[in-house]
Amino acid sequence: MKFDKIHASSIEEVACDFRTDIQQGLTQQDAASRITTYGPNSLGLQSGPSALRVLMGNLVNPMNGVLLVAVILAAAVKDYAQAAVVLGVITVNGTIGFLQEYRSEKTMAALRSLASPTARVLRDGELKTVPSNQVCPGDVVMIEEGDQVPADLRLFEAVNLEIDEMLLTGESLPVRKTVAPIMGNLLSGVTTQAVETPLEGVEMTPLSSPVVNDDDVPLGDRTNLAFSSTVVLRGRGKGIVYATGLQTQVGAIADLLSGAGLKNRNAETTTANADAGSAKWRERLKNSPSFKRFKKLTGWGEEGDGRTPLQRSMDRMMLVLLAGAVATTLIIFATFNFDIDATVVLYAMTVAIAIVPEGLPAVITVTLAMGVKAMARQKALVRQLASVEALGMVSNICSDKTGTLTEGRMSVKEAWVAGRNIVVNGSGLDPTAGHIVAEDDATISTNDISGKGVLERFISCLYLCNNASLHPPVEAGETWKAVGDPTEVALRVFAYRFPTIKDLVDKSDATFIAEMPFDASIKRMTAVYGIGDRFEFFMKGALESVLAASIGFYDSTGHPIDGLSEDFQQQVENEAARLARAGLRVLAVAHRSSAASAPEKVSGDRTTVEQRMYFVGLCGIFDPPRAESAASVKTCHQAGIAVHMATGDHVETAKAISLQIGIIKPGQEHLVCAASTFDRMDDAEIDRMTLPLVLARCSPQTKVKFIQALHRRNKFVAMTGDGTNDAPAIKLADVGISMGLNGSDVAKEASSIVLTDDNFASIVGAVKEGRRLYANIVKFSLCFFAANVAETLMLLLALAVRGGDGIPIFPMSPMQILWINMVASSPVGLTLAMAPSQPSQMLASPRTRSLFTLEFILDALISGVVIGICGLLCFTLSTIINTDLSSITAELCNHEGYTLACEEVYRSRAVAFVSLGLLLVLHGWNCSDVRKSAWSTRLAGRNWKQMCAAVLVGIVLVVPVVYIPGVNDKVFKMKGFGWEWGMIGASLLLFIVLMELWKLLKRTRLFTEDEVVNTLDVEEMQV
Repeated sequence: MKFDKIHASSIEEVACDFRTDIQQGLTQQDAASRITTYGPNSLGLQSGPSALRVLMGNLVNPMNGVLLVAVILAAAVKDYAQAAVVLGVITVNGTIGFLQEYRSEKTMAALRSLASPTARVLRDGELKTVPSNQVCPGDVVMIEEGDQVPADLRLFEAVNLEIDEMLLTGESLPVRKTVAPIMGNLLSGVTTQAVETPLEGVEMTPLSSPVVNDDDVPLGDRTNLAFSSTVVLRGRGKGIVYATGLQTQVGAIADLLSGAGLKNRNAETTTANADAGSAKWRERLKNSPSFKRFKKLTGWGEEGDGRTPLQRSMDRMMLVLLAGAVATTLIIFATFNFDIDATVVLYAMTVAIAIVPEGLPAVITVTLAMGVKAMARQKALVRQLASVEALGMVSNICSDKTGTLTEGRMSVKEAWVAGRNIVVNGSGLDPTAGHIVAEDDATISTNDISGKGVLERFISCLYLCNNASLHPPVEAGETWKAVGDPTEVALRVFAYRFPTIKDLVDKSDATFIAEMPFDASIKRMTAVYGIGDRFEFFMKGALESVLAASIGFYDSTGHPIDGLSEDFQQQVENEAARLARAGLRVLAVAHRSSAASAPEKVSGDRTTVEQRMYFVGLCGIFDPPRAESAASVKTCHQAGIAVHMATGDHVETAKAISLQIGIIKPGQEHLVCAASTFDRMDDAEIDRMTLPLVLARCSPQTKVKFIQALHRRNKFVAMTGDGTNDAPAIKLADVGISMGLNGSDVAKEASSIVLTDDNFASIVGAVKEGRRLYANIVKFSLCFFAANVAETLMLLLALAVRGGDGIPIFPMSPMQILWINMVASSPVGLTLAMAPSQPSQMLASPRTRSLFTLEFILDALISGVVIGICGLLCFTLSTIINTDLSSITAELCNHEGYTLACEEVYRSRAVAFVSLGLLLVLHGWNCSDVRKSAWSTRLAGRNWKQMCAAVLVGIVLVVPVVYIPGVNDKVFKMKGFGWEWGMIGASLLLFIVLMELWKLLKRTRLFTEDEVVNTLDVEEMQV
C-alpha cells in the first residue's frame, strides 16, 4: 500500500496489509524482525557529540593561548627544546581533555536517549512501554494527552482526540481526529468521510469502505492519520503504525534539511522536490517558527552552548587570569626597564605558565559527567548538565503525591452510597481475594447486584467511566494483570469484586458514545454510553467538582431525587472528610440519563455534557506512602530543604498523608492550604503569608503561581510533575523533574531530570549527589588555584634574588612548573574529585553563592601565599648558603645549559621544585575538608586509603625526577641535593601548623554560621 493513499483505506485493509491484529498487536518476535528489516524509528539526525567541536574546544581556550604564546617566545629566543616541550604539553593536554570530554558527552547522549519519548504498543496482547525508536510498521500504538506521537499512524479509535500539527502544517489550532477513511474529489477539491457516524462525538471503526485512488487530499485534511513528532493535546486514541523513521512526514522534512534530497524515495518525488515551488516551500519552512520547534524535537542543530553556570564562571575566571598573566608580564618587563632580551622573555613566559591552571575546565567537565553517571545509578537521568550542579543549591522541593511520595498502587478501601458505608477487606489486583462488608459487619453479596438500586448504579459508573483494563490469569501460576492509570485500575478491581457487573453491562448492549477526559483544572471525567434508547452519562471526580455539576441525588432504591439541600451536601462533605482523614483519596460519582431522542447533542462540549447530574456516592482509595518517603523528607529537613506537596486530593487526605511522611508536624495543620484559597490571593498577600507546605486540590496553574512566590523569596526550587499541564511549572522551576514511568512526553521534554522510578527518594539521592559533586569541585579547584598563587608569588618575589650580573636568578624553569601543575598534582586532584559524600554535606543549609566565595578566595590566597613563601625561602636559603650570589652569572644559568658554574643554582632549583611539589601534594590532603582538621578526621574517613595512595604517587612523581641523570639537568634544569631535605621538612611542618591554625580560626571566628548543623523548623524555612 502506498503511504499517500492510506487515509482512504479502511482499517481492515490497513491491518491486512501490515499483517497485524488490532486486538493483539504484533508478536515480540515479529516486531524484532520488522525492526531489523525497516531499521529503527529514528530520523538519523542525532548522531551524537561532534568530535571536531569537542577537539576544538579543548585546543582553543585561554590556557592553551598562554602556552602557545610561550611556545612562540621560546622559539623566538631559540630555546627550541623548551618550545617543543610546551608544544607537547598542549598536545597531550588537548588529547587527554578531548578523550575525556568526548567520552563524557557520549555518556550524556546515551543517558538522554534513556529519557527520550516512549511509546505504548500492543505486543502479544499486552500493553508495553518501549522507546520510540523501537516502534515498527504494523505496531498498534496507544496515544493520550501529553504524548508525542512516535510514528505515522492510521487511527482506528479516537476519543476527543486533538493533536497539535503546527510542526507540519504551520496551523496553530489543534486538529480534531476521526477514524473513517478520507475520500477526496479531484475536481471539486472537497474531502469527505466514507462513513458518517450517527452522533456527533462518536468515532467508530468503519466495517468497510471504498478506497479512492486519490492522493490530492491535503495533509491537514487527513484527519484519520496521526503524524510522528506531533503532540496530543486532548483525548486518547489508537492506531496502526504505517511509517517510521525517514518514511514519516517529519522524516521527509528531515531528509530535505539533510541536503541529501529524497534519495530513498521514488524518482518522481525526487524530481518534484527539485522544482521551484518546492524550493520556495523549503525556504519558508527554514524561516518558520515550526522549523525551530522541529529542530528542538529532533535534535537537529544546536541551541545554546550547553555550558553550565560553573563552567561559564570558570571561563570568566580564566580570562581574568589571562589578563593577570599579561599584567605580570608587564611588571616583569618594567622591572627590567623594558630592556627585553631572551632572559626577560623566558622569565615572563615562566610566570605566565604559573598563573594559569592548565586543564582545570576539562577536569570540571569530566567530574560533572561522572556525577551524571552516579545520578543515573540513583534513578535520576540528567538531560541538562547544568542541573547537576544546580541540585546542590535546591532550597525547596515541590513534589506530587501520587506515585512519588506514595506507592501509586491504589486500592478501594471504603465506599459511601446512599448513606451506607461499604468496607473492602482485601487489596491488590485480584478481585476475588477478600470480601466486602457493610458498616454493621454484614457481608455484602457480590454475586448479583442487579436490582439493588443505587449500588448497581454506583458499580456501573465505576466500571464504565473507566479506561483501565483488568485481565485474569490464563495459565496456572499467573496473576491478575492490569493496564491503565492506577486510580482507574483500583476502581476497575473494585467493580470486578461484583462478578456479575460485566455480564450486566454486556447484556445491556452498552455502546460507547463519547468521553470527556479527566481535566486537571476542573478535576472530573465523564463517559457517555448508549444503552437501549437512552444516553447514560457517568461522571467521577473531585467531590466539589461533581457536586457543582449535580442537581440532585439517588436514594437507596436508585430513584433520582431533585435538589441538593444544604443538609445533604453537609452530610456528603462530612463523609468525604471522614474518609480523607483516614488518608484515603476521595472520588465522587454521579450519573444521569436522557432519551436518545432528546434535542440535546452528545458533543465534545463539556458544559453541555457535564450538567444536570445526580450524585450517587463516594469512593475512598488508599495509596500507601512509600516506605522510604518519611526518611527522605527528614533528610531534606536536616539539609535545610523545605518539602512541599502539591496534590489534587481532598484537603483532609493531603493533611493525613503529609503528617504520615513528616512534611508537616502535629500542630502545623495551618500549613495545609486549599488551592482555591491560594489562587484567590494576589502576590502582595502571598508575600506576607507563611507559604503552605501542602497545597490540596492543586491545579497546574496553582503550581506555577506557587513557584513564582518562592522565586520572589529568592528560593531555588525543584519541581516534579508528570502531566502535560505540569510542563509550565516544570520549565519555570530552577530544576524541573519529570516522571519516567508515568510522565507525559511533554513533561519530559520540559524537564532537566527524569526519574526512572518516579520515587521521591531518588530526588533526595540526586540532591545528595549534587552536593557531593560540588563539594569535590571546590576541593580540587582550591588545589589548582592555590598552586597558581604560590607559583606566581614565588616567581615575582624571586626577582629580588639576583646574580653578580644584576639579573634575577630563575627559581624554577617552565618545565618544572608544568610538571607540578599537570603531573605531580593530578593524583591528589583526581582523588578529591572522586571523594565520597560526607555526612555533614546533608546537614548544612543549601549553598546560595558561587564557587568563588569569600572563603574560597581567602583559602586560595592564604594557602598559596604560605606555600609560595615556604618554597621561596627554601630556594633563597639554599642559594645563599651554598654560594656567593655575586659569583653567579644569572644569564648563563637561566638561558644556557648546565655548567659547573651553575651547579649551585641548579641545586637550589631542585630544592624549590621539591619543596613546592611536596607542599602542593600535602595541600591536596589538607583540602580533604576545608573546615575540619585533615589529621583528626581524615584517617577515619572512607577515602583515606585512596588519599594516602594519591599522596604517595605524588611524592614518587616529584622526588625521583631530581636524581635521574640527563632528565634532571637537560629537561628540568636542576641537580640533586642533600642537606636541604631538612629545610624542606621544616617547611612542610610549618605549612601543616599554619593551615591548622587557619582552619581553627575559620571554625571559631570567621565562618561559624555555615558550620552549624541545620536546625530550622520546616515553617521557619519558608520565611
